Amino acid sequence: MSGYSGDDAALPIQSQALRVLCAEDNPTNQKVLKVFLEMAGLTCTMVENGAEAVAAWRRETWDIVLMDIQMPVMDGLTATQHIRALESETGRARTPILAVTANDAPDRVAAYLAAGIDAIVSKPLTATTLLAEMGAALDTPVDLFARNATLAEARLAPVQG
Repeated sequence: MSGYSGDDAALPIQSQALRVLCAEDNPTNQKVLKVFLEMAGLTCTMVENGAEAVAAWRRETWDIVLMDIQMPVMDGLTATQHIRALESETGRARTPILAVTANDAPDRVAAYLAAGIDAIVSKPLTATTLLAEMGAALDTPVDLFARNATLAEARLAPVQG
């Protein structure tokens, strides 16, 4: 969050180097994702639909993708399937993709996993859940992300009232 002047030195350096691609069409949800990630010492590149996510994935290497499911132009499942196909065709390493969605019914979760999604983060989001799922998907020590999540939640407390 720009303008924050807290103790950024307390954030682990490793988290700042992660390349996070966020595919989300809703402006409010975009802001929530950005705030949660930035308050935890992470940055993201935001795109507004699945087609833009696939194009961004082709152009650059990402450590993780946060993918909304319902988006215009191309939905998150279709984008994930394209990315997985491109990984197979090019031999590029698998990029963890987390579905960020309000639709977490068991049948939908099964469809997400079948499409190549690695994990599901349910909306409404919390920094703790988002960062814990990211840590698990990246096979990164969860304490790194848990510490960042705790810092993020503490920093957001005054804002959330």
